Amino acid sequence: MVTRRQFLAATGAFSLPLVLGACSSGSSGGAGQPLDVIWWGADDRARITEAVFDLYEAKHAGSTVQGQFLPFGDYFNKLNTLSAAGAVPDVMQMNLPNLATYAKDGLLLDLESELTLDLGDYPAASLETGRIDGKLYGINFGYQYLTTTYNSALVERSGLQVPTDPADWNAWADFAQALSEALGEGIYGMSDNSAESNALAAWIQGRGKSLYTPDAGLGYDLSDIEAWYQYWADLRARGAIAPGPQSQTYVSGGGAADDPLTTGLSVITFSPIVQFQGYQEVNSEPLALAACPTGPEGRGEVNPFFGWSVSASSENLQAVQDFLTVWFTDPAAFEILGLDRAVPASPTQLQEVAKSATGAVKTMLDFLEANPVEPASQPAPPAVGARITDVQKRAAEGLVVGAMSPQQAAAMYMEEAEAAVQDA
Repeated sequence: MVTRRQFLAATGAFSLPLVLGACSSGSSGGAGQPLDVIWWGADDRARITEAVFDLYEAKHAGSTVQGQFLPFGDYFNKLNTLSAAGAVPDVMQMNLPNLATYAKDGLLLDLESELTLDLGDYPAASLETGRIDGKLYGINFGYQYLTTTYNSALVERSGLQVPTDPADWNAWADFAQALSEALGEGIYGMSDNSAESNALAAWIQGRGKSLYTPDAGLGYDLSDIEAWYQYWADLRARGAIAPGPQSQTYVSGGGAADDPLTTGLSVITFSPIVQFQGYQEVNSEPLALAACPTGPEGRGEVNPFFGWSVSASSENLQAVQDFLTVWFTDPAAFEILGLDRAVPASPTQLQEVAKSATGAVKTMLDFLEANPVEPASQPAPPAVGARITDVQKRAAEGLVVGAMSPQQAAAMYMEEAEAAVQDA
């Protein structure tokens, strides 16, 4: 078994302080000028985030945070509206598919040129995820990996055994069908994850391919996408996932609250490990974790960007700097944050979280210790990432309502994805 210390070593972390240099610290901001922060998540994440705001305000007298949060499905629509109105918040949560788009549009600050941040033992390699054309447009919260989350109480009731790792996508499909047959009563083995970008990324990487080529092209072809949508169509035909009308809300919106796992329709779902705490929060029965399914060429864990970016038009940069310093270096913040957003990149933060871990957080840490994954720096995808994620969801929606066959869904996906790449 690999220890947490060995896991930390695998991250490439180091103990020397990491300082981002600056040409200017910008406007002093701070006291009297609220720091605007926007993020996505549900009530549990809001409570955690706002507790860090309180810590920041306590450490910087006279400073205040004006925060707002939205469900992920509404988040980027809201951020796009604010951007169009010239009202981008000072600090915004950003994901990997949208990072390059916002940077290309000139909406994000180059952090290394405008801020002076001492990030302690945060690993330099982890910063590469937020770097585009040599400029740093975001600091990620850490690492996350696709995992298999399941309702352990329902598995126990079924009398079946979870597939022994390594288990491929087909093994999990067979298990899902067996669960549906064993449990009956309108309970299905698996949630329909056909619209989930993290799951598709793991599928592609497990086939020995990449999401993008070095020249920002697609790293996969039509056969990979056809196989993806066929997988989910076959599961529905086998009774392993819920009929289209019962799956549509989750496929269209996503999120733990809408997942059939939460609504009692399914036993298994695929999600990044950082979402486990939120899933357990909204599930009354105990959940458990298993490793990501393997593909023909191995496992395809995903390390997407999931962090803070700063508005290029912010006039409150001193407050931004103070806030980010608290978030990424303060032990009290580490204790509050736990594993809500990521497996921390900072070894100190991970060790702090492990000291008092209980419940879902302990389950996550125990899983990581028993199933070590070597994190790798993942460069940001091109600015078309967000468009392609949207295409995946729309193709999945066509499939789930019966408007498209797997072949038609895949053809639409590839046609629009290739057009997006060419337009970039």
